[in-house]
Amino acid sequence: MNDLLFVKCPNTCKGCSWTDKLGSLQSHIQFQCDFQFQLCTFCQNRSILRKDIASHLAVCPDVVVPCSQICGTFFKLLFYLVNYVIILKCPCVMVTCTNHGCQEQIARGIFRRHVKHECLFRSVKCSFAKYGCNIGRIAYSDLLKHDKEFETQHLRLQIAYYDSKIDILGQVGISFFCVIEYYKFNLYYFFCFQLFFTLNLSIFFLSQYLFSKKNSLQLNRNENTKYKKVKYSQIQILSRLNLDKFYPFTDYDRYILLNGEILFFG
Repeated sequence: MNDLLFVKCPNTCKGCSWTDKLGSLQSHIQFQCDFQFQLCTFCQNRSILRKDIASHLAVCPDVVVPCSQICGTFFKLLFYLVNYVIILKCPCVMVTCTNHGCQEQIARGIFRRHVKHECLFRSVKCSFAKYGCNIGRIAYSDLLKHDKEFETQHLRLQIAYYDSKIDILGQVGISFFCVIEYYKFNLYYFFCFQLFFTLNLSIFFLSQYLFSKKNSLQLNRNENTKYKKVKYSQIQILSRLNLDKFYPFTDYDRYILLNGEILFFG
């Protein structure tokens, strides 16, 4: 029964003149009332009257606008800059090639590739520039014609280029050979010095060894000059042969037989 009552919009004080049945009030407020506050669907931080939404979107910094060229790109920018940005950034916008003599219309998305790698009017160097061709930069469409006209000159330049490289390599080879010989001589001198030093060191140690051996022998000689006595009673039969076997000496003049004892020098 209450749904049949006629009521005014709660926003009448703001300027809304709506009057209708109570049952349609909620729908009016939610979808129709121009004086009802609602949040911006992009910035989400301001409550705006429904009647002011259109003007707000024109200045909202967070509005997202689809490209009018149907490239699938969305731009987040001020509404009044949409067309300007689309012209500058949209990869589907057709632009004119900037190479001299080319009037082809191409999509911005492939513009750079076309200008640098595909355009017949792009500026390129002669393929024999590294050999000395000074034609400078020419259009790619004229490159084949240039190569045919200057084929002989290109061949001469190429031969001269490689001759100069061979001369440089020859000079480098000679210099390298001299360096190798220098180091070989120094290495030979080093090994000779090492050998000489080793021989001198060996002679020094050998002389030290012989000197110490001489002193040792001299000391042993002094000790062996002492008399050693062997009692005659320990030897039953002394003959020249048996004496030689018992005392392994060949110089019998060193033996002296005295008072029943055998005296000898070591």
